Amino acid sequence: MTYEYELNKQDYIDFNLNHINTSPTLKRSVMIRRFITPLIFFIFPPIFANTSDISVMEWYIVYTIVYILWAIFYPKQVKRRVINRTTKLLNEGNADDNFGKHIFKITEDGVVEFTKNNEFKCKRIENILETDQHIFIYINPHVAYIFPVRIFESSDEKENFLKELERFKIGKS
Repeated sequence: MTYEYELNKQDYIDFNLNHINTSPTLKRSVMIRRFITPLIFFIFPPIFANTSDISVMEWYIVYTIVYILWAIFYPKQVKRRVINRTTKLLNEGNADDNFGKHIFKITEDGVVEFTKNNEFKCKRIENILETDQHIFIYINPHVAYIFPVRIFESSDEKENFLKELERFKIGKS
């Protein structure tokens, strides 16, 4: 089976956003920064109460409001930072192999991706994640082939593609 498709910046941004939401390590890091780290600031109200006319309780109310706002808006901040960092990285240097035409083949021995300058072969797939827009074919916990769903003409074609990939998934024989 051979598939030809084009990748663009949005495909890479989508991969990074999906990765931060599915990687156990990254999810844990975001949760700690969202809920645990701001708790450190609750030690400050007694200090500020001694140096101002505002009571400790009023300071705690202010910090509680700030904590709640932080917890609500932090995921949006993370998403914005991922988009900005990914865009900056993609704009650096030569992006010939990132964007443009890709050819993806499923062979008897594994999968192969051809780009303008390179050929990437893989005999085993660690994981396959599917979103509405993409199929991410992980060859290790941090590296994946980005495969846009938009190239499929039908859901049956997509399902056949996924079945073929399953043959190479680690843990399958």
